[in-house]
Amino acid sequence: NDGITSAEWQVNKNLDFALSDRHMLGIYPGEIGSSEIFLSEDDSFKGALIVGLGSLHSFTAYELTQTVQQGVSKYLLDITRQGNDAPEKTGLSALLVGSGYGGLSIENAIRAVIQGVQNANAKVSKLKEGPQRIIEHLEFVELYEDNSLNCFYSLRKVAMEEDQQLKVKVPERIDNVLGKRKRIIMRSGENWWNRISVRKADKIIQNDNRSCFVFSASTGAARDLERNIYINPALVKDILDDISTNNNWSRDLAKTIFELLIPNDFKEHLKRRSNANWILDKDTAAYPWELLQDSVSDARPLCVNAGMIRQLSEKESAFRINTVAVNNALVVGDPFLAGFITQLPGAFAEAEMVAGVFKNEKFDTTVSLQEKSSQIIKKMFSQDYKIIHLAGHGLFNADEPDASGMVIGKNVFLTTAEIAQMSAVPEFVFVNCCFLGKTDSQAEALYQQRYKLAASIGVQLIRNGVRAVVVAGWAIDDSAALEFANIFYSRMFGGDNFGDAVRKARRSCYDKFGEGNNTWGAYQCYGDPFYQFDVRNSSAAAKERYVVPEEAEIDLANLRTGMEMGVEADKKVLDKLYNISREIDECGIRNAAITEREAFIYADLFMNEEAIAKFDSLLVMEQASFYVSTLEVFCNCKAKKAVADFKSKKLQAPAAVTAINKVIGELENLLYISPTAERFNLLGSTHKRKSLLSGSVAAKKKILATAAGYYHAAYEKAGDENKIYPLTNWYIVESLLVLLGDRKWNDEIKSGKEKYSLPALKEALAALKAAKEKLFSRRRAVRSYDEQIALVNIRLCELVLDSKTAKQADWDDLLLQYRKTWMRLGSDAKKRSEVEQLEIISDVLDVSTAAGLSSIKKMISSLKTGLEKMID
Repeated sequence: NDGITSAEWQVNKNLDFALSDRHMLGIYPGEIGSSEIFLSEDDSFKGALIVGLGSLHSFTAYELTQTVQQGVSKYLLDITRQGNDAPEKTGLSALLVGSGYGGLSIENAIRAVIQGVQNANAKVSKLKEGPQRIIEHLEFVELYEDNSLNCFYSLRKVAMEEDQQLKVKVPERIDNVLGKRKRIIMRSGENWWNRISVRKADKIIQNDNRSCFVFSASTGAARDLERNIYINPALVKDILDDISTNNNWSRDLAKTIFELLIPNDFKEHLKRRSNANWILDKDTAAYPWELLQDSVSDARPLCVNAGMIRQLSEKESAFRINTVAVNNALVVGDPFLAGFITQLPGAFAEAEMVAGVFKNEKFDTTVSLQEKSSQIIKKMFSQDYKIIHLAGHGLFNADEPDASGMVIGKNVFLTTAEIAQMSAVPEFVFVNCCFLGKTDSQAEALYQQRYKLAASIGVQLIRNGVRAVVVAGWAIDDSAALEFANIFYSRMFGGDNFGDAVRKARRSCYDKFGEGNNTWGAYQCYGDPFYQFDVRNSSAAAKERYVVPEEAEIDLANLRTGMEMGVEADKKVLDKLYNISREIDECGIRNAAITEREAFIYADLFMNEEAIAKFDSLLVMEQASFYVSTLEVFCNCKAKKAVADFKSKKLQAPAAVTAINKVIGELENLLYISPTAERFNLLGSTHKRKSLLSGSVAAKKKILATAAGYYHAAYEKAGDENKIYPLTNWYIVESLLVLLGDRKWNDEIKSGKEKYSLPALKEALAALKAAKEKLFSRRRAVRSYDEQIALVNIRLCELVLDSKTAKQADWDDLLLQYRKTWMRLGSDAKKRSEVEQLEIISDVLDVSTAAGLSSIKKMISSLKTGLEKMID
C-alpha cells in the first residue's frame, strides 16, 4: 500500500503521471519480482524501471537482488527487441535503497543491486550466441551528500575486495548534480526504525493453556535469532485491563508486563530506546504494547521516549482499491444516539477542532456533528475522502470482531466493512473515543476489552488499503484527546512523517497530563513511519527552531539548490526564505555565512535590490568571511538593478550608465586578483546590459565590440566543462555586429590590447555542433538546468548566426525546446535571464537601419513574446 512519494513522485511527474495512473488502477509493481518499464521520448528524462520491493517487515538483501535481477532482465529483453533503435551502451541509474526501507544498510543495499544487475547480465547473455546488450554502467543517485559519501566509500570497499565477487570499477569522485542537499548529521541511528516482529506461534508448539509468541528483531546490520516466549493469557489479561481500560497505569504494572511479555534477549534491545516498528499479526495486535515500561525509575514509557509504530505482518491483498487524489476530508463527531448511550461533548469538541484544522489546510471538509446514522452514512458515501476522522463511542464484539466499530445509533455501528465498501479507500483514518464522564452498566459493557476494538479496527483498515491509522484503545480524557489530535495534525501538516508526529503527540500528552492519565499510550498507530501528508500547499509549514547557525546555513543551501529543480514557484521559495530568516533572527544565530546565503537566494530570485541590501550588510560585518564569488554576484546584481531602474524611470540614462560603469570598474579590479573566465563573462554581460542604456547605433556597436572581446577572453580561459556559455554569447554578439555591418566572419579583431581571429561562419557552426555533441556525451541521470539550457542556447546561437537560411519551423522548434526545458527545470528568475538575452538582441536589431534584418527581428520578437507568456 505504499504511495508514490519523494523521488518516485518526481519520476512520476517526469513521466506525465504514468506511475500514479497504474497505481490508481491497482497494477503497480509491489511484490518481489514484479516490475514495470516506463519509457519517455524526452531526452531530458528517458524513463524508469520500477521494481517491487515486497513487504517492509520481511525485506532482505536477497529479495532486493531477486527483484532487481528480474526487472533488469525484463528491461534488457525489451531493448534487445528494439534492434538498431536501442542504445549501443546501456546504463541504469538506481536510487539508493536501504537508508530507511526494510532495515538494510547502505552497503548491503548497493551490494544487492549490483548483484542483481550482474545476475541479469549473465542470464541474458546466455540466451543467444554472440554479443548481447547488457548493463555496462550503473550509477547510484542519492539526495543527501552524507548518504552519497557513505555509498561511495561502500562502493570503493566492494571494488577493492580480494575475491572480486562483484566486479566493479568505481570512479575517483562523486558526480554532483542539481538538487543535492546537505543536512546536520545526527547521532547514529537516531532516525532509524528498528523492526520488532511479534507473532502468535502455530498450534503445533502450543503448551497447555499458554500462548507462544515468537519474537524476532532487525537492527539493520544483522538479524537477531528468533526467540519464543510462553504467555499465560489469563494472568496477563487482568494486568492489561488495569493499565489500559481501567486507567490504572503505573510504572510497577508496566514494568511487570514488560518482564512477562518480552523475551530476555530482547529486553536490553528495547532499553536502548530507539524508534521501532512493531510488526504484529491479528493476535499480537490485540496487546497494548504502547504501555510497556522497562524500568521503575524516572525513565519515560517506551512509546513516549522513542517512536513506536505498528505494522501488520499479514500479507496484503494483491488487489488495491483506488486511492484519493483530491484533498477531501470527512469528520464525524458525537453521533446522535437518542439516549442509547450518553452523548460525548468531548468527541463533539474534538471533531470541531479537527474540522477547523482541515479547513485551514484548504481541505474540502464534510462535517457530521450529532447527526443520525442515516445522515452519517449518506455523507460517508456521497464522495471520496483522503482523510477520515471519527470521534465517538466504540464497541468490541468478541464473538464477531469484524462487526466491532463506532456506535452511530441504537444498535447501529459503523464498522470497517463500511469503509471497505468505499470505492476509493481513504489514505489516513483516525478513530478516537473520548472520556465517558458518568458510567453505567450498559456503557461499561461496551468498553470491556476496548483495546481489542482498536486492534480490530486498525488491522482491518490496513487490510482494506488505508496507508496509516490512528485508533484509540480505550476511553480517554477529553483534554488529553484534544491535545493529542492537535499536536498530531499540526506536525503532520507541518511536514513531519507519521512516526515523528505520533511520537511528538504522545510526548506532549505525557508531559502535559502526567503518567496518571494514560492517554499517551491509548493510541494504536498503524502504517509506514515515513508516511507523510502532501503539505505542498500547507499553511502549517514546519517552524524551525535553530540551535546552531549551521542548521540555518544548511536550510538556506538546500533552498537554493532546490530552486534549480524548478519544482516550486518563486513566491513559495520567497515565503520559505522569509520564514527561515525570521527564525534566524528570533534565535539570535545570524552570522556572515547566513547573510551571504540569503543574498544569493535573493539574487537567484531576480530580487536585486534585496540582494544588494544583504550584500551591503555582509560587507560591514566585523570579521566577516565570504567567498570572492560573492563580490562577483554583488556586481552582477548592481548591473541588473541599474538597467531595471532605467526601465522603471527611477534613473535617467546618464545616471544608469554611471552606475553600470562603476560596476565595470569593480569587476575590472577583480581581474587583478585573478583573471578568471567567470569575471570575463560578467564583464561581457555587463557591457551587453550597458548597450540597452545607449540610444545610438554607433554607441551600441562600440559597447558590444567590447562585450565580444570579454566573452572571447572567457572562452579562451574556461575549462572544457564551462566553454559553452562564453562560446554562445561570444558568437551571438559577434553575429549582431556582423548583421549591423561592423565586422565580417573570418576577420582579425582588435579588442583593447588583445587581438583574436573571428572564425569563418562554417567554422563557427561546426564549433557549436561539436559543443553540442560533447554535452550529449556526458553521462547524467538527469541533466542540470544549466546543461539543458546550454543545449537550447546552442540552437538559438545557430539560428542567429545562420539567420538567412533559418525557417519559421526552426524558430518554432526552438520555442518548443524552451518549453520542454522549463516544464521540468529552472526557477522563474533563471527563465527571465533568457528573456533578457532576447531583449538585448531585439534592442540592437530594432535601432539598426541595416537592410535584410526584418525576418530575424520578427523571429526574435516572436520568440521573446512566447517565452514571456510561459513565465507569466
